[in-house]
Formats: sequence, structure tokens, C-alpha cells
Amino acid sequence: MKGNALEAMIAKMESYLGTKGRPNEVTNWYADRNGSWYRDAAWCNMTITWAAYHSGNYDAVCFGKDYSYTVYHAQRFKDAGQWHVDTEGIRRGDIVFFDWGGTDRKRFIDHVGIVTGTSAAGIYTIEGN
Repeated sequence: MKGNALEAMIAKMESYLGTKGRPNEVTNWYADRNGSWYRDAAWCNMTITWAAYHSGNYDAVCFGKDYSYTVYHAQRFKDAGQWHVDTEGIRRGDIVFFDWGGTDRKRFIDHVGIVTGTSAAGIYTIEGN
């Protein structure tokens, strides 16, 4: 993502700050596209898909496919050669996947967000859930 498209996705994510619980706008949107079970499912990756779709970044971020499962989405980034470990080189607009256990093993990924900024202290993100 670049320029206006990147800023549009971050703005879409910012518009959802403070949202709690489910079902919500994101889970309802995703469930309408993918099945009613998603109305009450964990929604971090659904939020990334939703924001990408509604900001014109669907192909760049989701490769033309809806994602709810972080492991599959992370693997798709890796398959596309858009994967690196740790925070070196990370920048605003990057999609970041978290493994609370600290491994580099895709199957253990727990969460996803979008980078809104960086500093010497770390990265700043917006996430769903």
C-alpha cells in the first residue's frame, strides 16, 4: 500500500477504535459474505479484511480473498515474498502478525494489526478485538 490508499486503510481502522463485543459491524459484514458462524467469531483478521476492502486495498492486503484466520493470512504474505521477522524495516501501513509465544512459526500466530507508526521504543498498531 502506498500514499492515499495506505492512509485510507489506517483511517478506516481508526474509525473503528473503541468497538467492543460481537456481533458488530465487521463481524456482520464478514458473516454476510462468508457464513453466519462469523458473527460471533474472533474478529482481528476480519477487521483487517474489512478495512482493506472498504479502503480500496483489498487486493494488496488480502490478495483478493477474505481472511479471518491469521495463520492462513500470514502464510499468504510469506508466499508472496512479503514477510519478514521482527521490527527492522517495518513502516506505517505494514500488516503485522503477532505470536504471543515469540516464535517465527506461522502456525502459532495469534493476532494481526496494521502499523500506524514506529519509534525507537517500538511500533504502534491498530487492531480489531
